[in-house]
Amino acid sequence: MEIVADSLARRDWDRLAPAAAMQQAWAYGEACAALGSRILRLEIRRGRETLGLAQVVHRRLLGCLDAFVCTRGPIWLHAEDADTRANALRMLRKSMQGGRLKGFFTTPDHCAQGVPTLRAAGLARVMTPYCTARLDITRPEAEIRARMHQKWRNRLVVAEKAGFRVTRADRRAEAFQWLLEEETQQQSAKRYNALPPALVTAWHQANGDMRVLTAERDGRPEAAMLFLVHGTQATYHMGWTSAAGRADSAHNLLLWQGIRKLKAAGVATLDLGGLNTEDIPGIARFKLGTGAELRTLCGTWFGR
Repeated sequence: MEIVADSLARRDWDRLAPAAAMQQAWAYGEACAALGSRILRLEIRRGRETLGLAQVVHRRLLGCLDAFVCTRGPIWLHAEDADTRANALRMLRKSMQGGRLKGFFTTPDHCAQGVPTLRAAGLARVMTPYCTARLDITRPEAEIRARMHQKWRNRLVVAEKAGFRVTRADRRAEAFQWLLEEETQQQSAKRYNALPPALVTAWHQANGDMRVLTAERDGRPEAAMLFLVHGTQATYHMGWTSAAGRADSAHNLLLWQGIRKLKAAGVATLDLGGLNTEDIPGIARFKLGTGAELRTLCGTWFGR
């Protein structure tokens, strides 16, 4: 088994990993590179067979720490045994080339390899498990809607009768720049941590697929949602609503229309993002109210 760097073209990476999480999508790596990070695209290979892929973001922190971060990866292409996965993770960790102070961080997309496998790879958990909400949108629309919590569905009905017109922004960056400005103001006013809005612009410049839906009324935007599309998966990335849009549940309508449009485009799973039931329980309830599955990841693991 060996770790090979930069062996795949974008079309091959996308073909091998159509169901990868956003952080393992090629466009995400391009976006991070545009914002100043170094990207390592690594192939886990046995002979001529590709066992897995790992996109690693290299950042220098505090001027001295080389942090190599593999979020929601590696991507395993086959059901490899625990020993193979542990050996591959160990090789990934040792392949990171940095200064005197360096560290490899991984947040696996699922716990298939198990905690013992991660420990066998010489890794230690440094952050507690992370929860996300994932929605299967391969089901018929009627079934998706029926699986929603009754209160969520009732709010959707209110929004459908509130006179909103849902539009989709075109591909020009100017068409969604206003939403990025609103997100910047939200992050500052509410003091929450999130990926920088500039990542969306970089994703767009990297030819990453995205959908921006706006709920308008009387010619004014009352709410908007932005989805990043990567292969057969999509991720809800950001949203904004006015007070009037919030009162009439515009986000329920936008998410429902987003589900329908993504489904029509061949997307199988919508990742609604992390859940924080302590600090922002209302958002957690909103995400889970769609009928999404609560998925607990393994946390973040570190090794030198």
